[in-house]
Amino acid sequence: MKLTEQQLSELAAELDQVKANVMNQLGDKEARYIRRMLLTQRLSAISGRILMVLGFVTPWLWVFGVALLALAKILDNMEIGHNVLHGQYDWMNDPVLHSKRFEWDIACDAGSWKRTHNFEHHTYTNIIGKDRDFGYGLLRLSNDFRWRLRNLWQFVTYLLLSTLFQWGVSYHELAGERVFFGKKKADRVNSVSHSDLKKLFLVKARVSCLKIMYFSL
Repeated sequence: MKLTEQQLSELAAELDQVKANVMNQLGDKEARYIRRMLLTQRLSAISGRILMVLGFVTPWLWVFGVALLALAKILDNMEIGHNVLHGQYDWMNDPVLHSKRFEWDIACDAGSWKRTHNFEHHTYTNIIGKDRDFGYGLLRLSNDFRWRLRNLWQFVTYLLLSTLFQWGVSYHELAGERVFFGKKKADRVNSVSHSDLKKLFLVKARVSCLKIMYFSL
């Protein structure tokens, strides 16, 4: 069913009202929550590394340290990074918790995430050809995709993608734009040049690899 111009205007007005109602409810409670979450994440990361160093005392300290580091990573990526990059806390004008300034502890550049996830995925959710999060170009999730031989082992692909997810997300935009292999699709319009995409990808990848090497020593 195609909506009329009047119906579209009424829908837009209703959505604007929902946004206004939500914004009016935001205040100290939400600010305290995200700042407490940021403090919890940082304390978990610091405590986890200290306990891992003390693992020679008893292996249990190492186990608890790994658990705290895992908690810190999950909080940074999902509860803090994901929501902050959506602009959920921009109203606070916090120097750290603002979507234009926040950079998370993951191999994916924050700007790339906002383009592929915030815009593409949330604007064209599950629309084939528009939402590149639908299967990530690796998994066949609909009969609308032609079956290929590689789909026989896509469960293994899924496991590998789950294990190396931050690297998959980091490379996601470059793969979609075919930056390192062949020409990009003719109908694909991108506000960021291929050279900038490669630069941002390599810079963030280098930082992540150096961090892994440092904390592995």
